[in-house]
Amino acid sequence: MARPSKQNQEVTPLGQELIQAAEAMVAHARGEIELPTHHYTIPDEVDVKEIRTSMHLTQEQFAHFIGASVHAVRHWENGRRKPDGTARTLLHVLQNNPRAVLDALGQPHV
Repeated sequence: MARPSKQNQEVTPLGQELIQAAEAMVAHARGEIELPTHHYTIPDEVDVKEIRTSMHLTQEQFAHFIGASVHAVRHWENGRRKPDGTARTLLHVLQNNPRAVLDALGQPHV
Protein backbone atom coordinates (compact mmCIF):
# COMPACT_ATOMS: atom_id res chain seq x y z
CA MET A 1 0.00 0.00 0.00
CA ALA A 2 1.49 3.30 -1.04
CA ARG A 3 1.80 5.85 1.71
CA PRO A 4 1.52 9.61 1.22
CA SER A 5 4.79 11.39 0.77
CA LYS A 6 6.03 13.05 3.94
CA GLN A 7 8.06 15.50 1.89
CA ASN A 8 5.91 18.54 2.59
CA GLN A 9 3.32 17.19 5.00
CA GLU A 10 3.21 15.55 8.41
CA VAL A 11 0.91 12.61 9.03
CA THR A 12 -1.56 13.56 11.74
CA PRO A 13 -2.30 11.19 14.61
CA LEU A 14 -5.65 10.39 12.97
CA GLY A 15 -3.91 9.73 9.67
CA GLN A 16 -1.50 7.36 11.42
CA GLU A 17 -4.41 5.49 13.03
CA LEU A 18 -6.11 5.17 9.65
CA ILE A 19 -2.92 3.81 8.07
CA GLN A 20 -2.52 1.28 10.88
CA ALA A 21 -6.17 0.23 10.55
CA ALA A 22 -5.81 -0.21 6.79
CA GLU A 23 -2.65 -2.29 7.28
CA ALA A 24 -4.47 -4.47 9.83
CA MET A 25 -7.39 -4.98 7.42
CA VAL A 26 -5.03 -6.09 4.65
CA ALA A 27 -3.18 -8.46 7.00
CA HIS A 28 -6.51 -9.90 8.18
CA ALA A 29 -7.72 -10.37 4.59
CA ARG A 30 -4.50 -12.27 3.82
CA GLY A 31 -5.04 -14.49 6.87
CA GLU A 32 -1.91 -13.19 8.57
CA ILE A 33 -3.67 -11.96 11.73
CA GLU A 34 -6.94 -12.49 13.58
CA LEU A 35 -8.89 -9.41 14.59
CA PRO A 36 -10.87 -9.32 17.83
CA THR A 37 -14.59 -9.94 17.64
CA HIS A 38 -17.35 -9.09 20.07
CA HIS A 39 -20.52 -11.06 20.62
CA TYR A 40 -23.59 -9.65 22.30
CA THR A 41 -26.55 -11.57 23.60
CA ILE A 42 -30.09 -10.32 23.38
CA PRO A 43 -32.14 -11.13 26.47
CA ASP A 44 -34.67 -13.89 25.83
CA GLU A 45 -37.28 -12.46 28.16
CA VAL A 46 -38.48 -8.90 28.45
CA ASP A 47 -41.41 -7.57 30.47
CA VAL A 48 -43.13 -5.38 27.90
CA LYS A 49 -45.93 -4.30 30.23
CA GLU A 50 -43.45 -3.24 32.91
CA ILE A 51 -41.50 -1.16 30.40
CA ARG A 52 -44.65 0.42 28.98
CA THR A 53 -46.17 1.26 32.36
CA SER A 54 -42.88 2.66 33.64
CA MET A 55 -43.05 5.10 30.72
CA HIS A 56 -46.67 5.96 31.65
CA LEU A 57 -47.94 5.08 28.17
CA THR A 58 -51.07 3.32 27.00
CA GLN A 59 -50.68 0.29 24.76
CA GLU A 60 -51.64 2.46 21.79
CA GLN A 61 -49.11 5.18 22.66
CA PHE A 62 -46.38 2.64 23.33
CA ALA A 63 -47.05 0.79 20.07
CA HIS A 64 -46.83 4.04 18.12
CA PHE A 65 -43.67 5.06 19.97
CA ILE A 66 -41.77 1.84 19.18
CA GLY A 67 -43.21 1.43 15.67
CA ALA A 68 -45.19 -1.72 16.43
CA SER A 69 -48.85 -2.54 16.11
CA VAL A 70 -51.14 -2.38 19.13
CA HIS A 71 -52.01 -5.99 18.34
CA ALA A 72 -48.33 -7.00 18.72
CA VAL A 73 -47.96 -5.11 22.02
CA ARG A 74 -51.07 -6.81 23.40
CA HIS A 75 -49.79 -10.24 22.36
CA TRP A 76 -46.38 -9.56 23.92
CA GLU A 77 -47.95 -8.43 27.17
CA ASN A 78 -50.27 -11.41 27.51
CA GLY A 79 -47.56 -13.91 26.52
CA ARG A 80 -49.15 -15.15 23.28
CA ARG A 81 -46.15 -13.95 21.30
CA LYS A 82 -42.54 -13.03 21.94
CA PRO A 83 -40.91 -9.91 20.45
CA ASP A 84 -38.33 -10.69 17.76
CA GLY A 85 -34.64 -9.96 18.31
CA THR A 86 -34.79 -6.39 17.02
CA ALA A 87 -37.80 -5.54 19.15
CA ARG A 88 -36.24 -7.21 22.22
CA THR A 89 -33.09 -5.14 21.74
CA LEU A 90 -35.09 -1.91 21.58
CA LEU A 91 -37.20 -2.96 24.56
CA HIS A 92 -34.07 -3.81 26.54
CA VAL A 93 -32.63 -0.35 25.82
CA LEU A 94 -35.93 1.25 26.83
CA GLN A 95 -35.88 -0.75 30.06
CA ASN A 96 -32.33 0.26 30.97
CA ASN A 97 -31.97 3.70 29.44
CA PRO A 98 -35.20 5.15 27.99
CA ARG A 99 -33.57 8.56 27.73
CA ALA A 100 -31.17 7.16 25.09
CA VAL A 101 -34.10 6.26 22.84
CA LEU A 102 -35.93 9.50 23.51
CA ASP A 103 -32.79 11.51 22.75
CA ALA A 104 -32.08 9.52 19.60
CA LEU A 105 -35.60 10.16 18.33
CA GLY A 106 -35.57 13.80 19.34
CA GLN A 107 -38.61 13.25 21.53
CA PRO A 108 -39.52 15.16 24.67
CA HIS A 109 -38.95 13.10 27.79
CA VAL A 110 -41.94 11.24 29.18
